[in-house]
Amino acid sequence: MRHGRILLLAAAVCAAALIVSSGCSGRSHRLMGRRIIVLGFDGLDFNLTRDLMARGRMPHFREVAGRGGFGPLGTSVPPQSPVAWSSFITGLDPGGHSIFDFIHRDPATMTPYLSTARTEPPRHFISLGKWQLPLTAGRVELLRKGRAFWDVLEDNGIETTIVRMPANFPPSGDATRELSGMGTPDLLGTYGTFSFYTSDPFAMDGPVAGGTIYPVEVRDGVVRAALQGPDNPLLKGDAKVRADLIAHIDPSQTFAKIVVGDEERLLRVGEWSDWVPVRFELAWGAIEAECRFYLKQLHPEFVLYASPLNLDPLAPALPVSSPRTYAAELARATGRFYTQGMPEDT
Repeated sequence: MRHGRILLLAAAVCAAALIVSSGCSGRSHRLMGRRIIVLGFDGLDFNLTRDLMARGRMPHFREVAGRGGFGPLGTSVPPQSPVAWSSFITGLDPGGHSIFDFIHRDPATMTPYLSTARTEPPRHFISLGKWQLPLTAGRVELLRKGRAFWDVLEDNGIETTIVRMPANFPPSGDATRELSGMGTPDLLGTYGTFSFYTSDPFAMDGPVAGGTIYPVEVRDGVVRAALQGPDNPLLKGDAKVRADLIAHIDPSQTFAKIVVGDEERLLRVGEWSDWVPVRFELAWGAIEAECRFYLKQLHPEFVLYASPLNLDPLAPALPVSSPRTYAAELARATGRFYTQGMPEDT
């Protein structure tokens, strides 16, 4: 970024990892050569990096810089992550790839929507009282225009794997393997909405910046609450799906057992859980998700944080990878992981 002016609206934590490997068995020809790994760090300031390298704080970066080049880069106008990454992907400016911000607005209603993707519900239903049964599937559309560079590589026989690339949700499907990154929503369709459960009588009830506070009561050492999911797609109107959340508090006030469906986690105060699968039951079938819990406090008040509901990589409700099985392959190999496009809890 020129003179270190990195003006990103997002917190700079999302990274895109692009792996370009030689060879492709399904192509008309095969290119042989060295494998190349490209790592992209969102918000990596040139001046700060240079100073840390000079102070010996980033020896590996310094070694890499010594082997090649190191200098400031210009950015997009406006200098925002989805805009800049879309330019990186396509080689086009915003007028070419049509991404101008984190959000855009419907000119007819001024309703905001995520700039890089649009979700359209099924168009045709059978109506049965309060129920609506879809006859067609909904779809998620990638709004970024232009041709991705990995599409050109694939056409020339170079197999590509694109991991957590921003502005690539849903995955383009043009690479051999893709996992979407920044721009991937949580289960509620937002960039990340947390839940905060507390028995503090002075705590605010309702939405706050980035999430929702839910007041709870401790009765005989038990807290009963619910994880709030999206609207039930089979019901008319606004009807949120819910998953019961129960916390059993140990008399020592140092542990609590968190129960969600068939899942149980024993947490010490100040401890995070692993990824907990969450199943939102519908009349037919279910919506799968995952979240993590942080037990902040048990005395004098109960305080429990629940991360945004991420799409479950083992059974994603929306397309997060290409082929669709790739996210599940990664989860089976390494365990569940963040699918939300900005993997941070604030």
